[in-house]
Amino acid sequence: MSLIAEVIKYGKDIVLLGERVDGLMAGRKETTTRLEDHERRLIRIETLIEISQARRRELPKA
Repeated sequence: MSLIAEVIKYGKDIVLLGERVDGLMAGRKETTTRLEDHERRLIRIETLIEISQARRRELPKA
């Protein structure tokens, strides 16, 4: 294989790898967004539980 053919082959490989990396980054961004959304929801649930527990402590015992 000539030197020029090898350079062209490696150039194509680099372009293909770049496309794969771009695809993986897009997937990572989507996953990160979903995880952040779940984290916010869990924080809200924890807050509701804490508020509920505080209110139960304030209720008079029967």
